[in-house]
Amino acid sequence: MPANDQQLLLLARRHQDQLLAIRDRTRLTLERLWAVHGTNPSDYQLERWLAAAVPVLETSTSTAAAAAIAYVSSYTIAAAGQAERNTLTASAFTSPRGVAAVEVLTRPFVTLRTALSQGRPMPVARELAGQRAAQIGATDPMLAARSAGSAAMKAEPRIVGYRRVPDSGACSFCRLAATQRYTDSDLMPIHPGCGCTVAPIIGTKDPGQIIDREQLKQLKADGVIDEVSLRRKISSTEDVAQAYEAKAKKWREEARTTPDQEAETRYAKRADSWKAKAVARRAEVDDARLKLKALQSGRLDKLTTVHDHGELGPTLYPAGTQFTTV
Repeated sequence: MPANDQQLLLLARRHQDQLLAIRDRTRLTLERLWAVHGTNPSDYQLERWLAAAVPVLETSTSTAAAAAIAYVSSYTIAAAGQAERNTLTASAFTSPRGVAAVEVLTRPFVTLRTALSQGRPMPVARELAGQRAAQIGATDPMLAARSAGSAAMKAEPRIVGYRRVPDSGACSFCRLAATQRYTDSDLMPIHPGCGCTVAPIIGTKDPGQIIDREQLKQLKADGVIDEVSLRRKISSTEDVAQAYEAKAKKWREEARTTPDQEAETRYAKRADSWKAKAVARRAEVDDARLKLKALQSGRLDKLTTVHDHGELGPTLYPAGTQFTTV
């Protein structure tokens, strides 16, 4: 008997937890290895670092890829009672950047040597290089899992779409994205540190663009859709305003440097025109920011709670939501 939606969601979350554990363990291990072997930029230390770190990264990417392939198979069996047999192997996905682990893990030493050549103190250079090593550990297993999972889902003919499964600390952007159906299994993270995973939609017909109308309705009531719209407007309008200001500056400079009096007048008018457009766009940005601030403070919506989500800043949730540390 096929599993119900709650059982499938539990299966997706278990896979999600497994991948996040692999990611965190790999990052921590590479950080510790760097503390031991990244003590100086010599070729000898590089060899020691590679000898210790390469097996860790290769094992982690292989484990993550194998987990993703197994997850797709288990999910399909749970949803449809059987799955297509595929010949995918984890070893095909252990170089998710397209280059060997040796080359990838040489990059922290490149960072170290570059920082030293720029006159950075050794402690600062080591810290920068260590951050790059940790970033590799946090990124490559997830890249391997995504590539392997995408390939496995594309090999299953009964999959009619894909959905995002947000983690327990998901922001409003991720929660909104999870209400939609996607046609591409290779879904990128929405933001740095995004812990969402992907689940296939299995059936005999297209489920439509919106796959969770109740959640979408709730998000709309909570003001999340308005917030996302305002943030996009602020970002895009800010870009336009900056472009207009650059054009105004260009024509102002042309007017200043041209020896032709008629051209100077013409260029100055163009500069004024672009400046006026920039000012108008800036006013739109300011208005959108005021609306966003009012929305976040709850004056334009029902009672909500504001949760600071790192680099994304404050995001809205229904009042009473409990937040967990990820």
